[in-house]
Amino acid sequence: MIDKTKITNNLSTKKNKLNNKLSKLNDRNKQISLIRLTIFLIVFLLFLILYVTNYKNTAFIILSVGAVIFIYFMLLHSKIEKAIKKVKILVEITKENLARLEIDWKNIPQLENEFLRDPTFLEQDLNITEKNGLLRLIFNGSSLGGIKVLRDWLDGDIKNFNKITFNEIVNRQHIVSELKKLNRFRERLLLTSRFSFKEKIFQVRILSWLEKTDNKKGLKAYTIFLSALTLLNYIIILLLFFDVISSLYLQIVLLYFIFYYIGAKYIKDTSYSAEFIFNEIKKFVTIFEFIEDYNFAKNKYLTKLTEPFKISESSPKKIFNKISFSIELLNLRANPIVWFLLMSLIPIDYLLSIQIDNFKKNVKNNFPVWLNKWYELEAYCALANFAYLNPDYTFPNFIEKKNCIEAIELGHPLICSKYKVINSFEMNNQKEIILITGSNMSGKSTFLRTVGINILLAYSGSVVNAANIKLSKFQLYSCIKVSDSIVDGISYFYSEVKRLKYILNKIKKSESTSLVLIDEIYKGTNNVERVVGSKALIKNLAKNNVFSIISTHDLELVNIAEEINKLKNYHFKEIIKNNEMSFDYKIAEGPCPTTNALKIMKLEGLPT
Repeated sequence: MIDKTKITNNLSTKKNKLNNKLSKLNDRNKQISLIRLTIFLIVFLLFLILYVTNYKNTAFIILSVGAVIFIYFMLLHSKIEKAIKKVKILVEITKENLARLEIDWKNIPQLENEFLRDPTFLEQDLNITEKNGLLRLIFNGSSLGGIKVLRDWLDGDIKNFNKITFNEIVNRQHIVSELKKLNRFRERLLLTSRFSFKEKIFQVRILSWLEKTDNKKGLKAYTIFLSALTLLNYIIILLLFFDVISSLYLQIVLLYFIFYYIGAKYIKDTSYSAEFIFNEIKKFVTIFEFIEDYNFAKNKYLTKLTEPFKISESSPKKIFNKISFSIELLNLRANPIVWFLLMSLIPIDYLLSIQIDNFKKNVKNNFPVWLNKWYELEAYCALANFAYLNPDYTFPNFIEKKNCIEAIELGHPLICSKYKVINSFEMNNQKEIILITGSNMSGKSTFLRTVGINILLAYSGSVVNAANIKLSKFQLYSCIKVSDSIVDGISYFYSEVKRLKYILNKIKKSESTSLVLIDEIYKGTNNVERVVGSKALIKNLAKNNVFSIISTHDLELVNIAEEINKLKNYHFKEIIKNNEMSFDYKIAEGPCPTTNALKIMKLEGLPT
């Protein structure tokens, strides 16, 4: 199996190759710019000299040939600039992958606040939506919709959790597994998205345009009427040609143009709609057509996911091709003389308006489906990229017949490999409550977050930071990052009490087994009442259908294991050597044998 070192080397090599290619393209671009300027000056001077010296025919031949050559180099210049833009995006993607691999937050693009609004308790406690959180580490797509999908998958909120089954999660795993192998597809999809949109897509204006109802009743009948007048014009021209009539033509032409402008209400939005389709929808269609054209034949789960793009009668390419010629035709509006001639020949605006309306009807039902599938694909690609960059991570195995967590070499995905410490532990029906005691800074809070964030990853369909993990379905709750509120007049302790009350109420109503993570239970109050309250809460949790992992500084609580058979004591500890304190961050069985608060005070020069 390829390891992270190999991936790092591959990405570094790729970045260097892309930078070399970019340098060559920039040099080529400068050369083409210079050639264009040279051609322009030479042709202009030759034309001027030949024209002034009375070699006019030769002058115009030189001008014509020069114009053709200039246009060729202009198109070549445009092609090179397009290639430069694409290579720059590929360099950007490669650099971001290196940063994600090394968890280098400075070089991982930040997610705008639009993506991170209204975080849930779990998202706050487990660093999902934080500035340096899991969403930012994983998501590399272009749309707000894509990150919303991923955020929903990572959200352990009960509203979403009860709807999902293990079959759905396993289906996600299959899609992520297939995409993990398709590095080129993931990269090209991301390239196509970023090339089409300069910035992340916050608002899709197309949806509101599709929903807008235009009152064009009678458009077809009016177009038939104008077409009949046009036909009448042709007949009169023939009659004039054969000298059958002599003076009726101008009256009929005038009548045609009068009715053409009387019906302007039918075509007033035609130009805007055409421009909108060209500038907005075409960007999305470029992405949709890329998905449509890609052959997923060997990947049955991706084939099923992308089915809406590949329905022959209503594929993005087929629907857009029907309107593309009309859109190009509308560009001729920029030339009033040409457009007037077209208007004289056929009721061009009305015919195009009918085509745009038909396009709108065809796209109205299909576009939201394509859009949502693209959002899903972005989320899946982000998870697949996360799996590719972390080859030592594994897909979890789900257990339905019993409640358990069995984790081997579990680590925190937001901690860089060189600083990460892994732990193994298990919980089952004989060990439903884990009470963790330990010194300050020894790793208790990080362990709780490690368990929680990996469980959310598991339920999203992602790989997890473990060598192996077996997991049942738990409704996850947490009380880790609690804070006071000056605005609401809520103290730290009262905020914690409210959070715990919320959890207990949810547990009572929950149909599934819950897993509760509580850090430093009741740390906002005095020692005596904290111990009494903590014991009562632990006993209450033991009576319910709940697995719990609770950390505490209170060594008095370890004795509660004598009253609750399903409670198991674990601890983290510090190491003092040569008056220096260090931690191994390894979880061990039993109560913590040491304390370190006074030692820390002493080491920092405080009175003890």
